[in-house]
Amino acid sequence: MTEVAIEQRVAWLEGRVEEQAKLLENISLRLTSLDDKLDRYWERLDSKIDSKTDKLDSKIETVRKELEGRIEGVRQELMAEIKAVRQDVSSRMRWIIGLLVTEWITIMAAVIAALFR
Repeated sequence: MTEVAIEQRVAWLEGRVEEQAKLLENISLRLTSLDDKLDRYWERLDSKIDSKTDKLDSKIETVRKELEGRIEGVRQELMAEIKAVRQDVSSRMRWIIGLLVTEWITIMAAVIAALFR
């Protein structure tokens, strides 16, 4: 082979190597860019998840407090109803005991009166 042909081939190979080096550099830049985009995407996603989690926590806390308030209101109403029922039962028991004592005294008086006739 002639020296010119070898130089041409070497030059052609050097051109190809340079093209491939540029291609690899371009691929490397694109991969770096893609990696940066993915990092930004994950950061945005994490931020959105954190925001939604905070909102959900806030809503849950609001509902919990509202339920606690309602439960406390129902509890107070039940306690008032229980107190009223206790007072009613106590009042009725006094009347029943009073009537029973009166009846017992009346019966005893009738028995004593019958014995002394």
